[in-house]
Amino acid sequence: VQPGERVVQLSKKKIFLLLFIACVFVALGCWMFFLDDATIQAQRRYNNPMFVHGLGLVSIVFFGLCGAAGLKKLGDSQPGLAFNSRGIFLNANGITSQTIDWGEIKGFSEYEIRGQKMLVVLLRNPERFIDGSPMKKALLRVNLKMCGSPVTISANSLEIGHAEMLALAQEFFSRYGNGDPS
Repeated sequence: VQPGERVVQLSKKKIFLLLFIACVFVALGCWMFFLDDATIQAQRRYNNPMFVHGLGLVSIVFFGLCGAAGLKKLGDSQPGLAFNSRGIFLNANGITSQTIDWGEIKGFSEYEIRGQKMLVVLLRNPERFIDGSPMKKALLRVNLKMCGSPVTISANSLEIGHAEMLALAQEFFSRYGNGDPS
């Protein structure tokens, strides 16, 4: 930890809660996927077996990946987020772990989806931050299209809330964020 650096740890409690929720949705997905066609067709609503089985499969895959990312974060000893004079170290999400220099950052905004707020890191050259496996690139491109940046930060796995995270980002940006990219 450098002088003037603010480190935010990953919250093991929040990660356990997210893992529990992921397990519940994987179990529901399995139940939906393995329901027999006659049982599904006997329902008033959602009586199309292909739809129900497909929804179950999507639930298994999506929440299974979320659970895997959560398990990985449980064993992670690095901080979830750190602000210092050089930039932001980001390790809070399951997509990427990286340091972003202040010279790369234009500012911040917020994005809300279904009541969940995220901090959006607005970048001078967002395409530069879209790298990795094809799946990771696809997720980052979705973020760019929806939020205006491939880099978003959720406080879901951090020991602070969204409002405090936003205040820290703005405080450090006003202090160090006026430089040019290197």
